[in-house]
Amino acid sequence: MADRKCSIPECGVIGQTRRGWCKNHYARWQRWGDPLGGSLSHLRFPENMIARLLPQPNGCVYLDMRPHHTGYHLIAGPGGVKGQAHRWSYEYFVGPIPDGLVLDHECHNRDESCSGGDSCLHRRCVNIEHLKPKTQGENTKASALTVPAAHVAKTHCVNGHEFTPENTRTTARGWRVCRECKRAAYWRDRVPPPLRPCAECGQPIPLDLRRSAKFCGPECFRVFRLVHRPVLTVEAIA
Repeated sequence: MADRKCSIPECGVIGQTRRGWCKNHYARWQRWGDPLGGSLSHLRFPENMIARLLPQPNGCVYLDMRPHHTGYHLIAGPGGVKGQAHRWSYEYFVGPIPDGLVLDHECHNRDESCSGGDSCLHRRCVNIEHLKPKTQGENTKASALTVPAAHVAKTHCVNGHEFTPENTRTTARGWRVCRECKRAAYWRDRVPPPLRPCAECGQPIPLDLRRSAKFCGPECFRVFRLVHRPVLTVEAIA
């Protein structure tokens, strides 16, 4: 066995060869009958992705591998950096993803039967025709199943006021605020609460006393104690 270069073009290992292969490819041939058979972990990007492409009837393209628990396929990209397969696919076949944008699976937006979340099968899709760069807000609102999209679809506030241009104010974070509800809350907070009656004389308790006060003054408190406090007698003690 002479020291020669492995005949597999992607390998390039120089050393002892058998049948023209290095020891790793020779072991695969012994076990699988093919020097490239068995596991695809020896492949580098993009061959590790292209070799696993699995087209689906609905037009999506999955990878023939187990997905991550989040629903996405994770593979080693350029330089061995592990990342989401649909991002590596877009950057390889189309180009770099613009800064500040994320990739939206439009196949998920068109499927009304998909419940979304980690069980969404569209997260596995690496078809570049189904991927479109969008801002995070656009990506979130694109699907009708998300909470922000449900809020955008609302035409009235929780109190029944319509979101018209005159009755709607948009905050710096993009939230809609009902002006009618805001005005009602403004005046509600400024109307003094009704005065509570004294527990003894029934007169209103002054506002300068603490909110937990039950009597309008110390005189009513002493009268209340004398009237309602039990009187201990010799007979009661005995």
